[in-house]
Amino acid sequence: MEGKDLHSALSMFQEIMFVIPLLSVASREAAKEIRELLEICKEYVVALRIEISRRAASDPLKQAELAAVFTECKIQPIHMFFGLKVAIGCAFKVNNFKTAGFFCRKFLEMSQTQRLPKSMTASVPQVSHCSNCWSNFD
Repeated sequence: MEGKDLHSALSMFQEIMFVIPLLSVASREAAKEIRELLEICKEYVVALRIEISRRAASDPLKQAELAAVFTECKIQPIHMFFGLKVAIGCAFKVNNFKTAGFFCRKFLEMSQTQRLPKSMTASVPQVSHCSNCWSNFD
């Protein structure tokens, strides 16, 4: 996503969060679904703010830190795959190989239980190699 797409996505999630308190629901099940929607929106707002800050940062160390924090957000697996790939790259750029290996393992574990996007299927052998190279340092 480009920068302006991130900003528009952020504003859409925020709009949803602003409207939710005004909703009237008829059942407990509907109220539970609304709470779940609010939780999803909250996680995406946090994730988008982190990503916007990471892209604006000029310091590679700050970018790596923000990429690592992004991986802690509870977002959908397809978005987490992209976040992990960015975190791996950022960790390598600052020569933080142990953290890069951790993200590689997390990526591989997710790829075994979740379906990878087609644009990422070529990344799995590279990530697998990354994880195996640094496993001796644990």
